[in-house]
Amino acid sequence: MQFNSGRPYAALLNAPCTSSTLSFGNCDGPGNILNDSAILQSTNNSASGIAFNGPSPAVGLNSFYGPSIVEVDLGIARLVRLSEKHSLTVKAQSFNLFNRANFFVQNGSGVNAFQYNPIGTNCGDGMTLNQTCYLVPNPTFGTLQSVSQSNGPRIFQFAIQYRF
Repeated sequence: MQFNSGRPYAALLNAPCTSSTLSFGNCDGPGNILNDSAILQSTNNSASGIAFNGPSPAVGLNSFYGPSIVEVDLGIARLVRLSEKHSLTVKAQSFNLFNRANFFVQNGSGVNAFQYNPIGTNCGDGMTLNQTCYLVPNPTFGTLQSVSQSNGPRIFQFAIQYRF
């Protein structure tokens, strides 16, 4: 049996979106070019530190946890003696017996880690000195996206071994 706690991941900010309707699905401006060069860090042009894949504000690093991993394996074997020097072993094994989906979450991959979408009429346009960005919660934040390949689906294995 294998029981693991969920892996931690950090909440991130999505790429900035220049939108006149404050809808992330309607990025109608040049967007996605936040002007946060080292020269402009002391101005409001850095949009309070908003940058693509930057950490979400007011949330600590690795504050969220993915799902745990639970895997139960079972194996049985039977030894049959055919003679003093000959024997036959029959084995049956099952991996992930209950076929539980174990999702992969590590360092923000395998889960939608974007907690907020920075949106504004001049957010991330790369041209406006004082950018205004509104942090809109991402409705798909924390959605699991991929199943772990190392903890795959249920697998049965059968074997016969002849010893002489």
